[in-house]
This record gives sequence, C-alpha cells and structure tokens, in this order.
Amino acid sequence: MTAQEIITYAAERLLKKAVDTMDGLGWLNDAVQSLGVDAGQFEEQAIVAAAGVWSDLPADSPADCLKVYEVRDGTGSDYYGWEADRKRIRFADDGTFTLRYYRLPAILTDGAQVPECPEVFHRVLAYYIAYRFEARDFPGENTTVAWLSEYQTRLEKAKAQLQKNAKLVNVRVWR
Repeated sequence: MTAQEIITYAAERLLKKAVDTMDGLGWLNDAVQSLGVDAGQFEEQAIVAAAGVWSDLPADSPADCLKVYEVRDGTGSDYYGWEADRKRIRFADDGTFTLRYYRLPAILTDGAQVPECPEVFHRVLAYYIAYRFEARDFPGENTTVAWLSEYQTRLEKAKAQLQKNAKLVNVRVWR
C-alpha cells in the first residue's frame, strides 16, 4: 500500500474523519521509524580495518546502522572475530570486511511512496495514524488509549506472523 492508501484507510475505515495528508505522512514516518530492525531494511558496506582498532559504523542517513547482523571477510566467508557497540566496530584481524546491517527506513515525503517495511505492517500503520489523530485533541481519553492499544496488539501479531513465516521447517523424507 502507498502512504496515501494507508492514510485513506485510517480516515475512511477507522476514524470516519478526514486526515490531512501531511499530518498522516508525519505520523507514518514516526511509526515506520519506530519499527527499527523489525522494518527489515538492510544495507551493506565494506570497511578496511586494522586489528583491534575501533572503526565508526555507518551513519549516513537514511542508512544509519541500527544493528550489525553479519560480517564477511575479504574472501566472502563468514567472519566472527568482531564486536560492536551502538556507534563503532572492531575486528580481531586486519583486512577488508563487509558489514550487513539493519538501517532505518527512508523518510516518506510523498503520499505515492510505499513505506519501507514488510507489507504485513501496512494496515497496522493505519491504527497508529488513528491513535495519533485522536491524541492531538484528546490525549488521555478512552478512544485515544483504545487506538493505541489496538495498534500495539496488531503490531505484535504482525511481528509474530513474520517470525512464524521465517522459521525453517525440517522435513524428513521416507523412501
């Protein structure tokens, strides 16, 4: 779904009220950015490093490094002699290493863009828009709290569905 389709879904199906596109884009950006690693956006970068010396992790927006999940050495093999904190990484050996890492999703600037996250989250994001719409004027009211609760519940279900779909299944074949 495009950003505008998500905003329209929230306005017509959930709120039954008009939602300004610019407000909707801002709220969508908040929601998508808060997904963090669950948005599943990856980037790859090569780093030339000296053994035991800290190197900065990538920080060029929107590719800010959220979490390193794989390192390969110069031959393309998995490399495990590394450690990282929130801003930097160091290696046990000298060489060129390729990092694969989770990055922040791109900021939405137009209703025609599609949020950078798995499609299973798209309708869930509409509930966040409904929550933020109500929170503008009625931050502590029951309807605002209900929209937030519904968003959180649907988000957890979507995450569980993604994890379920990602599990490998061992199949034993009898001949």
